[in-house]
Amino acid sequence: MADAKEGVLRALGANPAAPAPGEEAAQARVAEAVTAWVAGVLGDGVRTTYGELCPMDGVDAAEVAATGADPVVRRFVSGGGIYRFGYDVFLRTCPRSSGARIDALGVLGRLADAVEHGGLPDAAGVSWAGHTLTRAPCLYAVDPHGNETYQMSAQATYLVPSD
Repeated sequence: MADAKEGVLRALGANPAAPAPGEEAAQARVAEAVTAWVAGVLGDGVRTTYGELCPMDGVDAAEVAATGADPVVRRFVSGGGIYRFGYDVFLRTCPRSSGARIDALGVLGRLADAVEHGGLPDAAGVSWAGHTLTRAPCLYAVDPHGNETYQMSAQATYLVPSD
C-alpha cells in the first residue's frame, strides 16, 4: 500500500519523504505553542524552554523536547494533512536539601491532567484533533549533586488545512 502511494506521489512529481509546502512552518508553530502552553501550566516558578534544559543555576527548569517520531499521519493530495507532535517534558528540580524545592510529580501531574482533559494551546493555522498522555510522570534521573529530573510524554494531533 505504501509503495503504491509513493509511486503515485512520484508520478505527480512529489517526493513523498520531503515536507509538503508549509509543513515545516506549521510544525514550528505547533512546537512554539505547545512550549508556551506547557510553561503556562507549569507556572512562573519553572523556567521552560524548547530543545534544551536551562543550565543549572539553582532554579527549577523544564524542557519540552520533540520525540523525533514521524510527524506525518496523512497528507492530502489537495495540500495540508493530519500531523502529530510527540513531545517529552523533562522537569529538573533543585536538590532535596533546598528549601525552594517544588513537588515535581505534583507539577507534572497537573500537566498530565491538563493533557487528559483536552487542554490544547492556541496555534495559528492548525486545528487540534486530540491530545494524549503517552507516558505518565515519573523519575527520570538523579545527578551526583542531588538534582532530580522527572519526565512525562504526550502527543498532540492536529490538522493543517490546504492552502
